[in-house]
Amino acid sequence: MRWLRVAAMAALCSFVGLSRAGATPTESGETGLTLIPTTDVLEPWSPSAGVHLNGPAGDSNGSSALGLWRTSFTLGVGLLPNLELTSQIPYIQFERDDPTRRHTDDLGGIRVGGKYRLFNEADDAPVSFALMGSVVLGTGRDGFPAILDRGSGAGRRETYEVMAVLDKVLWQNEVGDPLRLTLNAGGLFFDHPRSFSRKNQSLQFQRRFTGSVATFSIPFEFATGLQVPVWSSDNFVIQLLEEFRGNTGTVNEVHGSLPTWLFSGVRLGATTGLGLQAGVDFGLSGYLEPYRFLSSLSYSMPNAEAHSEPVADHAVETAENAPPAPLLPTRKKLVLRGINFDYDKSAIRPDSMVILREAADTLKENPDISVIVEGHTDSKGTAEYNQRLSARRAVAVRDQLERMGVTGLRMVVRGRGETQPIASNETEAGRAENRRVELLAH
Repeated sequence: MRWLRVAAMAALCSFVGLSRAGATPTESGETGLTLIPTTDVLEPWSPSAGVHLNGPAGDSNGSSALGLWRTSFTLGVGLLPNLELTSQIPYIQFERDDPTRRHTDDLGGIRVGGKYRLFNEADDAPVSFALMGSVVLGTGRDGFPAILDRGSGAGRRETYEVMAVLDKVLWQNEVGDPLRLTLNAGGLFFDHPRSFSRKNQSLQFQRRFTGSVATFSIPFEFATGLQVPVWSSDNFVIQLLEEFRGNTGTVNEVHGSLPTWLFSGVRLGATTGLGLQAGVDFGLSGYLEPYRFLSSLSYSMPNAEAHSEPVADHAVETAENAPPAPLLPTRKKLVLRGINFDYDKSAIRPDSMVILREAADTLKENPDISVIVEGHTDSKGTAEYNQRLSARRAVAVRDQLERMGVTGLRMVVRGRGETQPIASNETEAGRAENRRVELLAH
C-alpha cells in the first residue's frame, strides 16, 4: 500500500533532530550498523523499536523492471547481560513491468533472533566477539524476488542464519568516540521455495538466468563495516557508516560475479533514546539494482547512567563543602575539589572558575611543569558511558585552562571512567567524591 510507504517516510523525516548516542538497531533488528550487526547488545530489560524504509534510488543501467520497496518494523529487548532478542516484520511492495498484474503487496517472513556477546573489548579482552542466530518464519509469499542477502528473507518458507561477529576499536578520539571495525561471517540455510517466478526478478537477473527451473545452494555470508566518529556533544553524536557485504550466491543458474553491496550512510544519535540513520546502498554485481536508499528511525531505552538518579537542577557532582586545593608545583597527583559539573554534563559550572583560575596562574608561574588532566566518574551507568563522560569533563577542563593562558602542549587528556574510585560508591557522598577531575604533574 502506498499510504504505508508515505507514512513511514513521514515518520522518518519528522524525527530528523531526535536521536540517540550509542547503538541503534540494524534493519534486521539487532543492535549494530545499518545492515550488519555488531557485538553491541541491549542492556538487560531495555527495549528497542524501529521502522526501516528501503526503496529504489535510481536505475541508471536499466537493470531492474521492479520497484521493490520494503518497510520493516523491528522490536528488541535485552534479557541477560550480553544477551538480546530481536524480531522483524517486513512489509513488501513491488511493481512489475506488467500491465495485467502490476502491484504486489504483502507481509514478508517474520524474523526472530538472538545475539550473545562472549567477549567485550571494554572488559580488557583483545576484541569483542558475539554469536547470533535467527530464523525467518514461513509467513511470506513465494512469489517475492529471490533472496540474495540476509535482509531479503521474505519469500522462502523458512530461512535460518548463523553468524559470528567480531569488533575491534582501531582508534578513539579524546572524548572516547571509537573508530570501530566490524567483521561478520556465517551461513544462510533455507527450505526451498514452493515456486520461483522469473518475472519477479530484475531484468539483468532474468538475462543471466539460464534454466527454466531454479536450484538453490547454501550461501556463505561475509560483511565488514566501519563506524567513524565525526562530531559529538553531551546530547548528540554523528557517525559515518561504511559497510561492505556479500555472499556466494543462492540461485545456481545465475552466473557472474558474487552478489555484493556497498553501503554508505550517516547516523545521528542523542540521549533522548531516538536514533536516525540513512544512506545509499550500491549493488556491485551486474544483476543487482545499482542504487537503493535506506533510512531508519529507532528507539532504544537510554542507559541507566543517564537517568539513574535524578537530582535537583542546582545539584553538582562534587563533594559538598570540600575546600578547594591549591595547585602546588610538585610532581604529585592533585584532586581539584570544587571543579563542578551539572548532573550528567561536561560543561564547567561558573562557580568553578575561581579554582581553575588559581590552577592556571600556578601553571603559568611554573612553565616547566606539564600535567595530565584526568577525568573520573562514579560507578553508576555502564563502563563505556562513564569512560566517555570522564573524557569529556577532562577535555572541558583542559580547554578552559587553555583559554586562561596555559599552553595546550603542556596538557594531556585522559578519561579514567569509574576505574579509580577514591571513596565508596555505595553512598551518595562517596560517589560525589569519585566524580572529579585530577591534575597529574609529570
